[in-house]
Amino acid sequence: MSSANIIEPSGQGDTSLKFTAGLIMSVPFEAELTHLLDPSRIRLKIKYPDQRTQVVVPKPTHLKPLHYDTLNKEPPIGYNIRLLSSVLVSHQVWSEACNVEMNIALCVPEADIGKRKSSMDSNPTMLDLCAPVRVSIAPKPIKKTL
Repeated sequence: MSSANIIEPSGQGDTSLKFTAGLIMSVPFEAELTHLLDPSRIRLKIKYPDQRTQVVVPKPTHLKPLHYDTLNKEPPIGYNIRLLSSVLVSHQVWSEACNVEMNIALCVPEADIGKRKSSMDSNPTMLDLCAPVRVSIAPKPIKKTL
């Protein structure tokens, strides 16, 4: 069974990340993923306070092999990977601090779920690999200069 553990952001900080309203902010993202059969199906899900969800495909260069203790004689099933990336958070102008949820999901084509034969453009299903992490984000007011 594939699983993921989000290391950063931890979601336990009491402080809000601050950014200028209307601009983009980069949030460092680090996670460990275990027992993946196809790393190309990994997706990052970002859920905004207005219930809008953004799905991002991480770059292949952001996926690094994760090596565990090699004393175990059993061959590993699937890939163990460390994901080191940055999530770009952007939104319309906010007026107050809100929580943004970040999660790792596995993109599974509908045809693979029941092993049914269907067209190539079937809608993929997103399976969450871990619980979402909440990051508090607060906008800084736009400074008006002359």
